[in-house]
Amino acid sequence: MPPETLERLGITDVTPAQFKAQMLQFARATDHDPRRFEAGRQFQELIIAGQQEATEVWGSTEAQELDMALESGAVTLISDGTRLEDNIDQQVEWFRSRLSQALAEPGSSVLLDDVTSEFLSESGRYADGLPEVANGRSRRASVGAGLVERLPTFPEAPMQNVLEAREELAEGRAAYRSSVKELAAKLQSSALEPTLPSEIDELWHDTVQPALKDLRKTVSTTRIAWKAGHRLVTDLGGLPSILVAVVGLGELAAALPSASSVAALVGRVAAAGAQEVFQARSAVRQHDLVYLLDVNRKLGNTPF
Repeated sequence: MPPETLERLGITDVTPAQFKAQMLQFARATDHDPRRFEAGRQFQELIIAGQQEATEVWGSTEAQELDMALESGAVTLISDGTRLEDNIDQQVEWFRSRLSQALAEPGSSVLLDDVTSEFLSESGRYADGLPEVANGRSRRASVGAGLVERLPTFPEAPMQNVLEAREELAEGRAAYRSSVKELAAKLQSSALEPTLPSEIDELWHDTVQPALKDLRKTVSTTRIAWKAGHRLVTDLGGLPSILVAVVGLGELAAALPSASSVAALVGRVAAAGAQEVFQARSAVRQHDLVYLLDVNRKLGNTPF
């Protein structure tokens, strides 16, 4: 094992060669040799401490959620070209190179968070900013993911529900991506600038959230009932046209001459209400941001 691994195991007072020689001596010793027994006791303490640390990391909620995402195929863990035994500088350089490679690929959209954006900016590789194509795609990725992240139900949504929503709502993402492209084009910040998150916040509060509230209102039963109650009803059994205005259905029915007229009126208004439902839902389904409404509903139906 390289020195870095030995250091993590607590072996700091001997060289790798000395440590290897000691291990060979212990291997040759009998089970009752005091030196072997003492070495085993010391390593047992290290192993127990390592097991406890591994349990805390791999048994955490975050690790379990990452495992779910890996098993679903939604996330791919890339580790080729690096090792845990590499020193910190080597691992940092590996990560920076992977980012640069992804940003240079024509079909790649790299989602950068605050830490990664600062990391790339400080590297000096992009003193003049990202290439135009990479910048546009990364900014769109930040906007698209950022709006989903700002949904009321998202921060506390279980990973299992997130993965299910991702699978079930796949068809709606095409229109959403088109909308995100238009919204991202209106922002001033580049993908690496620290002001981008605040612009996405402003976009959410000023444009997206009000639009989603309007979509919810469009399909609310109270509004549909209100519209249906103000419908122009015609040709009810030879009666002249009747305007269903502020008066309630009960008052209007009482003024009709027969039960059949009442039934016809109720049927006509019900049909008008159903038509309103279909029209409202059709308008909502055609809206580019309905994907966000669907995600919020799927993850918990939390109101805006």
